[in-house]
Amino acid sequence: MSKKRHFGPMSARASSLKKTSKRVAEPEPQSSRAGKKRRKRLLSRVVDSDASEESILIVRDSSVLDDAAQPPQQPCEPKELALPEEMLIYAPPDYEYDEDENFQVIGETDPTEQSDSGNSEGVPVRILTDFAVYECATRQLVPIGELINVNLAVNNKTYRASGYVNSHMDVDEYYDDDCDDEDNGNGMSNDEDCLQRICLTEIRKFTIHDIRQRSRELDDKFYILTKHAWYILDLPSEQYAPFFRGLWLRHRVAHLLVSMALASPRLTYNDFVSALHITPDSPDEISVALTIIGRELNENDIQSADIKSYVFATLDELRDDGICIARTPVVKDIVGQEMSYHLMEATAPASRSRTQRPPQSRSSSSSNIEKEVLKHRNKTVTTPVVGRVAQRLFENIKVAGKLMDEDMHISNDAPRHPSIIHATNPNYVQWLDPVDDHPGFYDSVLVDEVKYSVGDAVMVVPGEDEDTARAKSYKYQPSQSTNKLANDYWFCIIRYFFEDEGVKKFHAQWFTHSSKTLLQEAGHSHALYLMLSECSDVEIDAISQKCNVRELPMDSFQPDESTLNDDNDFHSGLMFNSLESSFVRLSDLETQTLLSFCDDHKQCLACGHKERTSNFTDSRALRDGFSHNDVNYHKGDFAYISTGHNSVYQIGQIENFKIKQGRCTEVITRLFGRYNDIAREVGRGIDKPKGAISDDRRLFHSQSQEKTRPDDIRGQCFVIHETDDTAIDAWVAHDDHYYVNECADSLDVRALDDLNPWSGNEFWHCVQCHEEHKANLARRARQLQRFGPLRGLELFAGAGGLGTGLDMSGFVETRYAIEFSPGAARTYKQNHPNVTVYNQCTNVCLQHAIDVADEKKPRPLQSLGDKKRLPSMPKPGEVDFIYGGPPCQSFSKMNHAKRDDDIRSTLVCNMIAYVEFYRPMYFLLENVGGILEHALKEKTVASGVVKFIIAALLALNYQIEYNVLHAANYGAPQARKRVLFVAARQGVPLPDFPIPTHCFPHARVQRVKLPTGAYLAPISRLKYSNDNADLSAPLHFVTIHEAIGDLPPFDWVNPHTNIPKTAADRAVERKRKDELGIPSFSALHSARTVADPYAGYSKPCQYPSGPLSRYQKLMRQGSEKLQYHYTKRFNDIIIERTVNVPLRAGANHFDLPKELHTGLSRHENARTKYKAVYQRLDANMYFSTALTTVLPNNKGGQVLHPSQKRILTVRECARAQGFPDNYEFISVNKEKKEMGKAIDDQFRQIGNAVPTSLALALGKAFGGAMSKMWDAEPSRDASPIL
Repeated sequence: MSKKRHFGPMSARASSLKKTSKRVAEPEPQSSRAGKKRRKRLLSRVVDSDASEESILIVRDSSVLDDAAQPPQQPCEPKELALPEEMLIYAPPDYEYDEDENFQVIGETDPTEQSDSGNSEGVPVRILTDFAVYECATRQLVPIGELINVNLAVNNKTYRASGYVNSHMDVDEYYDDDCDDEDNGNGMSNDEDCLQRICLTEIRKFTIHDIRQRSRELDDKFYILTKHAWYILDLPSEQYAPFFRGLWLRHRVAHLLVSMALASPRLTYNDFVSALHITPDSPDEISVALTIIGRELNENDIQSADIKSYVFATLDELRDDGICIARTPVVKDIVGQEMSYHLMEATAPASRSRTQRPPQSRSSSSSNIEKEVLKHRNKTVTTPVVGRVAQRLFENIKVAGKLMDEDMHISNDAPRHPSIIHATNPNYVQWLDPVDDHPGFYDSVLVDEVKYSVGDAVMVVPGEDEDTARAKSYKYQPSQSTNKLANDYWFCIIRYFFEDEGVKKFHAQWFTHSSKTLLQEAGHSHALYLMLSECSDVEIDAISQKCNVRELPMDSFQPDESTLNDDNDFHSGLMFNSLESSFVRLSDLETQTLLSFCDDHKQCLACGHKERTSNFTDSRALRDGFSHNDVNYHKGDFAYISTGHNSVYQIGQIENFKIKQGRCTEVITRLFGRYNDIAREVGRGIDKPKGAISDDRRLFHSQSQEKTRPDDIRGQCFVIHETDDTAIDAWVAHDDHYYVNECADSLDVRALDDLNPWSGNEFWHCVQCHEEHKANLARRARQLQRFGPLRGLELFAGAGGLGTGLDMSGFVETRYAIEFSPGAARTYKQNHPNVTVYNQCTNVCLQHAIDVADEKKPRPLQSLGDKKRLPSMPKPGEVDFIYGGPPCQSFSKMNHAKRDDDIRSTLVCNMIAYVEFYRPMYFLLENVGGILEHALKEKTVASGVVKFIIAALLALNYQIEYNVLHAANYGAPQARKRVLFVAARQGVPLPDFPIPTHCFPHARVQRVKLPTGAYLAPISRLKYSNDNADLSAPLHFVTIHEAIGDLPPFDWVNPHTNIPKTAADRAVERKRKDELGIPSFSALHSARTVADPYAGYSKPCQYPSGPLSRYQKLMRQGSEKLQYHYTKRFNDIIIERTVNVPLRAGANHFDLPKELHTGLSRHENARTKYKAVYQRLDANMYFSTALTTVLPNNKGGQVLHPSQKRILTVRECARAQGFPDNYEFISVNKEKKEMGKAIDDQFRQIGNAVPTSLALALGKAFGGAMSKMWDAEPSRDASPIL
């Protein structure tokens, strides 16, 4: 007797839905295995009506496909071919939806958008995972091969399937979709929250192979067709897997054999067997075996009699369609010489019958240039030093170029100390060289015949670390070095000797070993870093021995660890700032400044740093003012005043202050109000050109005074009295600049009419501070004109958001850009005509540059898109700054299928290799937050990518820092955070991260957790304060209305397919058109024409008014007409749902009439999980994040316009990213039938970009570092190149 088991769906992705199984005893049915009939060929073919390409569908009868029809298993047969002995019954869960015409799959687009040639069935393509297939009447699970009965109509049974459904996008997996990790408040932080379980209607068709006659490409997917959609069968449920693996295994071996033989007609048996072995280079069609059957394919599978029969049947059928591989050596070895002769015999053309098939398979293999180009991947190219670090953490790395001996030169001038170890307390200690005029202080000491002097590096016996987190980290396994000394001792440098109440001591400034920093196991085993702020007094008895530390020259690399044989052979050069987890080198001026805080006989950099920090936060009295946070204030100066945690600063003018015992204790200020506060309140809820004009730099004078503590002063700002618009625009182009020309009695102003003109005669300020500030600005401008901006090379450039923002700062000039996507590369070139743009892979470009430098005379570079010849890469010495953001998918938290061998995660190695080759002054790498937690080496190296980036840059002897920045804090009207790694060559100042200019309280303050357990504080104005998590800033965040409120309004026409139009609907339409001036455009696919391909303003149009905010004014510079103000087209149900979402902030699909309900409300916690679907934006808030696919029914569907009945346009999305209105977005898909792909390209280019506002702030930060360098070297008359 067999057992029948009832079960519910279960998968790794939905384990919380697991149900208890129950067993019911039932009679064993007649086994179909008893009938052992000889297989017969039965072939159903499909010929595409398009004469340019002929496609054939191969399906088989049950004698070939049905697992139940196989002969008895032989001992050597793969276990996957055997069926389970139990009969299983499918038991649907309560949360399973029924498939019908109203079922809403999140993120699904129209089927016409998925196929170039159209889809006669008019149904979409979806993905079904965690699925089970069963007979309708009994719900008994059936082998997947039994579905062939549907095609052949050989029995009266009907079949259905259930599983989790996702929309299928016809986009290559390597498209660089931006993968922001932030929840953004949409309730759906990851894909699991969007899973929908569905019970399909009756299965109408089962499809295995789709074969194209011209390209001879075989589709390896399994498809089923219902009344409503095609479904790609992805992963079976745990219970259904035994019913699926048998056919999958047979078909996979046959598919791989045919595909490889077509690609390589001389393929041998051994080559085929070897190709089945899974390596980091294996394609997905081979490595997927680990997911389906839990192992790799092997020779035993090939030699299985059952699989051989299946292979022979497949090859026999394929030759009817002109695909004959019988002469390939591997085929002869598998099917035998005699059978291969049979396969070589000519056959009569088979009769072809029309059959339905998956629509996306009709696409020509070359119809989408972007997709075809992005399928190609090159091996990651690195350079010798970077490759040495990379090969310890990554696989699939290629090292190019050679390392010159002089590049590795390290000075051996430092004396070598014999390893004399003080194993116990010394027998005697004798002072030597007393310090003149300072009794009790000495320059050296003799310990058991060993002389120690000030400046010596020593090892000491570890004591008790007051930093408990650091002490705990030291004991972690990842923090244990291969250098035993690093695990057994602490390291320090002797700053001075002294005697304290008879106890002989020395003052130590501590080193940290690389393994004890955030690098841990990725650190160099012989690298020590002097700690910038760590020092203490140590008894001389604790000294164990001298430490041999060599100073790395600034222009050298770290030595190869394999060449260092002595554990006591260390090198140093950079300092470790434990407060910021950065590696820096102090300039001579900075060193002198810190030592100036120390007594002459107690010179210690760490002591000087602590004292300077203390003075920095003190409010010290000056002759005519006071100093706070390193800023001097006087009467008449304007200052930012804190009003609370994470809030917008108040602006006040200092009128007086109180001094007590050399400290400022109170500041009296005259408060100035913000015009924008009134305009924002007056215009609340208004999102049309008639709204109030706002200006975040406009102030008004008030009669209000306030007493405040010096600790609440947050910095200096500069205000002028001005009425001329041109002069105002020039003045506020700088940060911290404001203007005033109005006044009011108090700050409590409710209407703009309550403001009165204020005479410039009443305005006053500190003339000396104001003139000094203007002189500093003029000096910066002269320096920039004299030395010129940094010459930039942008990698993974995309459409150019990062380069555009950096260039806007004036301190950077992008001269070269490399971008893989043909469309994005054209966009970059169109908008930056003076930039040399390489539409190529960064690996290919670096290899070419190295080969040219090595005088190998490589072939000229060619563009990937149009195959045109490209210029040679710049030479070393022609690039000052390298920046970019490598693909983020492999790092994103949204990626639940991370692979160690994902080539995209290795592109950081290639990017840093550019630094080794070009040796630029500066380097910037940006990425998503998920990069912070991305582990390597099968997840054994926590935060592995971060460790690699820092270790590789340290190996190149670069200074390095990193942190998380939120774009909204720098004026972008959207919620997007970015991880920034900034590096500087030694000898140039390392930039400070830009201080937030805009308050964005909706962003969660995130402290970056380091691998050591410590935290990296966010960037704040309170650098040395205990409250550095306060993200208050001078300006309010930029709202959606301030970003797009000036653009021409329009609605989508309601198709009224599901809800008939009423008189009330007509009245609303007339009011919106006649009174509000909002026209309507049809968004239906059927309304598309050559002249009007999109919904909205397909052609450039006029602005309806002047700019309504300073942000809009910036966006409209240089633009007379507006382009790209249109949306995609959709089917009627998506349009009707969109236009019926109420016109209020936050409304979504739950607020739709019942006729338009999506069905998502049945899911547990549906209102939280699915609240972003069809959600309307709030004009007074911000864009959730820039999206690469703008769909109202997507999981990130917060794309409905705040006050118009449609989704966001291409231009509105560009505004969200800070692209100027004159920025053009070019697609290589220009044909009429590719219009849908063209707009997809535009959205993708915009969504993948770095917000220009963030990039501008970064450019200014690099400019600040350059200004420090220029100030320190006033006599320089050359370019910034060293």
